[in-house]
Amino acid sequence: CIRVPTPGPYALLFTHNRDGKNKFNLWQDGAGFPTNARLGRSRPKVAMARIVVPQGVVSTEIRAQYLRGLGGFGPLKDE
Repeated sequence: CIRVPTPGPYALLFTHNRDGKNKFNLWQDGAGFPTNARLGRSRPKVAMARIVVPQGVVSTEIRAQYLRGLGGFGPLKDE
């Protein structure tokens, strides 16, 4: 749950800290953006993180992605 000062566009990055340290670990931690596009090995674009927050409450689903070998970041397989 995130509170924003005013409605409008924002950039949102989700990180999953697996090791409990307050630092992103590329080899272990996960990340995701509101577009849920596969990150791969490329540098993420700001448009991937853009979300428009209206007046009131809004929900968005972000699927975390983790380093998947040489292919870069990708979502875990559905079980």
